[in-house]
Amino acid sequence: MMSLRGRVVRLWALVPLQRLNPQILLVKQFIGFVESRKD
Repeated sequence: MMSLRGRVVRLWALVPLQRLNPQILLVKQFIGFVESRKD
């Protein structure tokens, strides 16, 4: 039986990069925002 984590990683690998890009940009912006708020 495959672990849940393995299944998630497999799903992520199957997602087309093009659909992933906007989400990655949003995550990067959010992380940058959080980092700037920390100082």
